[in-house]
Amino acid sequence: MKNQFKKYFVTIVLGFTNPQSYMRWVILPTKHVFRFFAISLFIIGLIRGGLFSYFQLPKLVSSISQATEEVVAQYPEDLVVAWDTKELTLFPTGKYQDLDVDITKLSFLTNEFVKPLNIRYRSSELNPELRNELLNDEETLVVIEKSQYSVLDEENKSLTKQLNSVLPQEEFDVQASDLPYLQKVFNENLVVWQNRIKYLLPIFFGLITILMELFFSLFYGTILWLFAKMAGLLKTWKQGWRLSLAVLVTLNILELVMQQVYQNNPIAIRELGFWAISGFILLSWKFPDFLSGETKSKI
Repeated sequence: MKNQFKKYFVTIVLGFTNPQSYMRWVILPTKHVFRFFAISLFIIGLIRGGLFSYFQLPKLVSSISQATEEVVAQYPEDLVVAWDTKELTLFPTGKYQDLDVDITKLSFLTNEFVKPLNIRYRSSELNPELRNELLNDEETLVVIEKSQYSVLDEENKSLTKQLNSVLPQEEFDVQASDLPYLQKVFNENLVVWQNRIKYLLPIFFGLITILMELFFSLFYGTILWLFAKMAGLLKTWKQGWRLSLAVLVTLNILELVMQQVYQNNPIAIRELGFWAISGFILLSWKFPDFLSGETKSKI
């Protein structure tokens, strides 16, 4: 086991120090590079998930708790929200027959680039024209009527569903005096949820990292193979794909380090990094004398 760890560590180091080391992944059967790729990406995903659970998840939970505090603080003292399993009604009806709530006024969502996003409640059923007019307002997030709600789908078409599909099948009414207790229960459940999910996140990150990079490798491998084939360095698509798998391991390690040093890490750096590493490897194969003084034959 110790020798296997040592061999794996040496392989990782060679990926940064010796571009000729990538030749082995192109020549060896696919199962070898895929095993190296899967193990490496899973470990990287575990580290990312662990860092997220330790640093970012508490911040997210804190932001949600802060949001509940602001909702309680800004909730009108006379407003009663009642649901009878069929219709949603705001009391007193004369005052709250129409209500627009701008959720971007919550401080944790405030951003100079974020436009107002309103949840618009209307006590009467709207005709299709008026509903579409409200939905097409760029400041509208959702339009809620007594028994239904409407949003725009991905094609900017009105999508209307019944409220009982998202609200409880039990009657309730909420007023300002109820909120402190509800907030307390919500925050307690939030902490329980945090404690449960923080142990699962690293595994989730590990698996999703493998799947995402495997998907990207199909695209990267195809482009890489086309360029390498024109240069006379690779013959088959599988060779280009295997090389892309190995390069993605090196790239993800670099990304992991860069993200800790520079918090704002543009996606463009990822693209540049992959092609820079791949280009350097191919150049070292094409002109081995220039880089190492050794002569390498074409694959």
